[in-house]
Amino acid sequence: MKVNLMWGQGHPLSGYLNVDPHTFGVEGVNTGDVTDLDGYVNDSEATEILALDIIDFLPLDMAGKAMHNWVKKLRHGGKIVVGGTDVSLVCMMFNKKALDLTQFNKIIHGEQKSGWDFKASHLSIKELAELLEGLGLKILKKRHSHFQMSVEAQRP
Repeated sequence: MKVNLMWGQGHPLSGYLNVDPHTFGVEGVNTGDVTDLDGYVNDSEATEILALDIIDFLPLDMAGKAMHNWVKKLRHGGKIVVGGTDVSLVCMMFNKKALDLTQFNKIIHGEQKSGWDFKASHLSIKELAELLEGLGLKILKKRHSHFQMSVEAQRP
């Protein structure tokens, strides 16, 4: 089973179980809690989990608990890709004056155009990789695209 976790603005992927707490009535999307997949996925069932823009919207302690839940759902050899905004990179660019205060706030706090689009916490790519390693995963790739980061890891 492949799982795609979304946060109100993602697009459902064909061949994946798509879960989003903020999408109602969209075909192919299950409205549910992305931090606790117990109602959707058995432990060690998922071959792949995508959580590309979830952790920024969760309070830091909840992000750690959510990742623990996601890792339990991975089968041995299964992969997870977790992404978000790299706070270290954003702060570095702001400090270098490559971003003005308005741009900085928009990246850090979200668009804030709706009730769900407020970011609650941030990690750096280093901290995200360390969190996943601490959950027993092997880091396969770390990537940046503009201010977005993603870490791909595998359950041994």
